[in-house]
Amino acid sequence: KQYIEIEKLRFGDEVSFNIEEPTDGSVDLKVPPLIIQPIIENAIKHGLMPSKLEQKELHVRILQDGKKTIIEVEDNGIGFKEGFTHNIGMSVTESRIKLLNTRNKIVIKSRMNPTIVQLILFNES
Repeated sequence: KQYIEIEKLRFGDEVSFNIEEPTDGSVDLKVPPLIIQPIIENAIKHGLMPSKLEQKELHVRILQDGKKTIIEVEDNGIGFKEGFTHNIGMSVTESRIKLLNTRNKIVIKSRMNPTIVQLILFNES
């Protein structure tokens, strides 16, 4: 949330930011610092900024699905280039989350229109 607040100051009305999270307290997962930030930064830097769209949008959704939490970062930018899998930032982030639980992963759910990257974190139990 703090990183998005900084980006709001930087881009003003050029980018619309939205965070959706359960309000019922169903998500009880502690995420180490700088895990979600590189994914959001990639969406802004590589997806939204090169886009010619008048209204650029970034949505972050936090979903609870049984024993896992899914953090979804969606943008309406230019998408991923053909053949893209992971960049260094995403690979380092994935390595870090696997230290917490080997089942944790990053998934590119949609490559464009919109681009959706999921961070899937399994709860300890």
